[in-house]
Amino acid sequence: MGFIGSSLATAKTEKFQYGLWTADQVGEDVTAHGHEEAHLMWVMNGAFTTGAEGECKSHQDTIVYNPPETFHTDKIETPGALFFSVTIEPELCQREDDFLLPVAPWKVSNEKTRSRLRRLLSACVIDTENDQLIAESSGYELLSTLSVSDVLQRTPPRWLKRVCDLLRDEAHSSLDEISREAGVHPTHLIRTFRAFLDCTPGEYARSWRLLSVARMLTEQRTPICEIAAVFGYSDQSHMTKQFRRSFGVTPAEFRARTNSF
Repeated sequence: MGFIGSSLATAKTEKFQYGLWTADQVGEDVTAHGHEEAHLMWVMNGAFTTGAEGECKSHQDTIVYNPPETFHTDKIETPGALFFSVTIEPELCQREDDFLLPVAPWKVSNEKTRSRLRRLLSACVIDTENDQLIAESSGYELLSTLSVSDVLQRTPPRWLKRVCDLLRDEAHSSLDEISREAGVHPTHLIRTFRAFLDCTPGEYARSWRLLSVARMLTEQRTPICEIAAVFGYSDQSHMTKQFRRSFGVTPAEFRARTNSF
């Protein structure tokens, strides 16, 4: 996956390879190419254009899956764009009776996939050499969220996207308020969240805030104490505790390992 930019951190297991990258070919087309393996790319910030889906332009917090033997071109759109990639051995993509991965490039909207990617990013940044079992298990968990047979069996309610938008807006902090705007009972909202997103509304909002902190750490020189204030943490210690729990490292360590200034 080196063609997308410079490596900030990598980790490898027998069947998976994980990588955190920053763009260094902004505005240039990458020569048309294919890969024997399958790839999942999470655009954490910035944007890129890929020909894999017929010139699909992907923006921040977008996930794109390319099955084995996908032939495509790419163009990085944003200086310093940050990407997280997962390379998957092709034999893992073969059809099973109860498991089927997409056979064509796919823009993934499954929140379970995004949740698993956040956990894998933590494993990548802090090094998985001494934790191969966890890293390999996390890769298989990720594959389970991409199964077309599972996705086709369930259709999320229309109000779920609206609720996610509200949870990313710090002005909407009350579950009762969000439930009223969605037109559903809070208990039903929580059960639906768990069924489709593999988390509670509170966990979703916290993960989104921490991901925003991670972007700010890589994109700006803002002091960490000021970042804590920007995102409403009571103090830097509070933010550091939550950030370490999610990413496996402190904000300072994360900035040091992903610094692209």
